[in-house]
Amino acid sequence: MTLRGRIAVVGAGFAGSVAAWRLAEAGLEPVLFDRLPEPGSEAACGGVMLRSLGEHLGMGEVASQPVDTVHILGGRRPRTLRFRRPVFVSFDRGALDRDLALRAVAGGADLRPGCRVTDWHPTTGELGWTEDGRMHRERFRAIVFADGPRTLAAAGGLGVDPGSPEGGAMYRELRIPEGDRSWISFSFTMAADDPGYYWVFPKGGRLQVGVGRLHGRRRTPLRTLLDRFIAGDPRLATLPVAGSRGGIIPFRPARTFGSVNAMVVGDAAGLVNPLTGGGLVYAAASGEMAAAALVWAERRGEDGAAAALRYADRLERSVHMAWLRVLQVPFTSQHRRVASGRPTLYRPLCLLYAMILPRLTPLADAITLRGPRGGNP
Repeated sequence: MTLRGRIAVVGAGFAGSVAAWRLAEAGLEPVLFDRLPEPGSEAACGGVMLRSLGEHLGMGEVASQPVDTVHILGGRRPRTLRFRRPVFVSFDRGALDRDLALRAVAGGADLRPGCRVTDWHPTTGELGWTEDGRMHRERFRAIVFADGPRTLAAAGGLGVDPGSPEGGAMYRELRIPEGDRSWISFSFTMAADDPGYYWVFPKGGRLQVGVGRLHGRRRTPLRTLLDRFIAGDPRLATLPVAGSRGGIIPFRPARTFGSVNAMVVGDAAGLVNPLTGGGLVYAAASGEMAAAALVWAERRGEDGAAAALRYADRLERSVHMAWLRVLQVPFTSQHRRVASGRPTLYRPLCLLYAMILPRLTPLADAITLRGPRGGNP
């Protein structure tokens, strides 16, 4: 398969690595750029995903354990959800990102770690990046931007609109003694004073303890909230810290997902569940849709612009976008309440969502790409 110019994927995180992997499977040999010396070494958040998504991606040993119990600590009384068939699995996000990037390399992708992409010129299709202290420029046939909410695709009017609602999340990983089986369940706690949530996810010999904020209004710093949460639990307070990460969460999808010769996927497209801050399903879906659009364009002899428009159209009509638009309704109303200083209903809304989601497993499976990979978008 001969290309008229190469395809670039900017960002070797979850969405970008999925896109590069699917492109490589189809023989398109993309160039996968990442600013980190090793993909996944600074994965901001994520520790749990739908089991059906893990099966779709063939995660194998990357998933550390199935989740069959979730404790919801909040509301009038604690609740415990137990699943006959685990709906979720826990995993090491950094290991998963690395695994997906290496799958892309095995298929023929050109991984460029330690490369910082600095600019994109929509009119020429050129990318500029630094590698080994030198500046490089190249015109690419098509570009998939998977570089987060502050995407360089904004130069061409793509990505999350400036001023869109944003939140944040932060976690610490705590070491637990070898063989300690006391941490075997997951807990999810709603914050009463600052709309958001806390979580405790056991993963092998570690605990991931985090805090997420479901709005963009800065109140108490996330670091302070997380420190207070850990200090308030005697079992957590004595555990040594193994690492800490944080990141921005976009809460509104982009207005434009593809144009010129470029497309945005994952967080760069604002594809995040506004009630939970989770985005892995949408990252995988958008990465695979972008790859499928490029494969289809190549087989028909079309250019990157046609692929970008086809990708945007498919994503707009997908069940993923329909679900995100449904969730935007309660989120928007609560975001306005935060902006005006009024009490919110985030807490009961999120608790209700957490309780009904496992009962929507057939829908969840449908949303996690049970259909064929690649091919006609």
